[in-house]
Amino acid sequence: MRDGGLTPDELNYNSAISACGKAAQWAHAIRLLREMAVQGLCPDVRVALLAEMRDVGLVPNEVCYHSAVTACSEAGRWNEALFVLSEMVKQGLKPDAISYNAAVEACAKSAKWDALIILLQETSRDPDVTLVEAVYNNAIMTCSKYGNWELAATVLQEMDGS
Repeated sequence: MRDGGLTPDELNYNSAISACGKAAQWAHAIRLLREMAVQGLCPDVRVALLAEMRDVGLVPNEVCYHSAVTACSEAGRWNEALFVLSEMVKQGLKPDAISYNAAVEACAKSAKWDALIILLQETSRDPDVTLVEAVYNNAIMTCSKYGNWELAATVLQEMDGS
């Protein structure tokens, strides 16, 4: 399309990602998903990637979910990022700091502070103290980056146990 002077849109990308999924070309699908985010386009992650994997009998692993959460975050799709994160947990996979931090960024970028607080509450239940600390530290920096110093201070207080 680009060689012909055309610019791919969301439908074009999602169709190509779906085709990659049916052909079990997940590396290409993830590359296209990231390209969409760079272009500012909104991927339909649930349909185009993870569901397609299941449809052809493949089980998405942590890397697939991490990539999907990150792509949603980069595209400003906070609700999709949280959905993918919750699906990951439902599938028995453990999110890491990268996935949680991408979801934190997505919520902050969209000024969905209530969703960010709920995400932090869920994260705080994780027995991995190092993971929780990393996510809380990122949340403080992210809140500051997006102009919510009050929430940054609250998160810091929660970390201190105050």
